[in-house]
Amino acid sequence: MGTRGALILWLLAGFCCVIAAWFLRPVIVGGGSMSPTLLRGDVCLIARGIPVRAGDVVLFRSPSHGAVLHRAVFVEPSGSLVTRGDANPAVDRLTVPGPDVVGRCVLVIPSGKALHGWMRMSGGATLLNQSHTTR
Repeated sequence: MGTRGALILWLLAGFCCVIAAWFLRPVIVGGGSMSPTLLRGDVCLIARGIPVRAGDVVLFRSPSHGAVLHRAVFVEPSGSLVTRGDANPAVDRLTVPGPDVVGRCVLVIPSGKALHGWMRMSGGATLLNQSHTTR
């Protein structure tokens, strides 16, 4: 491949990164309300502009808590969401209006589970096997 082909590949890669940065937002899990699905330190990639369905993990803005990652339990006809953290026994007290939904989680990088597993393990060689099987 010549210089021109390499330049085209680099431009294409850069274009893909810009598009991904526009539509995907990385979020680090900071609490335990989504345990065991998500642990503190996991990284979630949030996609904007994708319709949310019941069962999706969503990022939304809460007036009292800031940014929150919870599961959509029910989508109301108005577009508002009933949400719940997987570790919580009941649904969230307030529904989430559609405009407060930032996006839905499309990929989880399990760094929190890997770190948690590493802290429990004595040998680092088996860490990958344990963290791979727990997700």
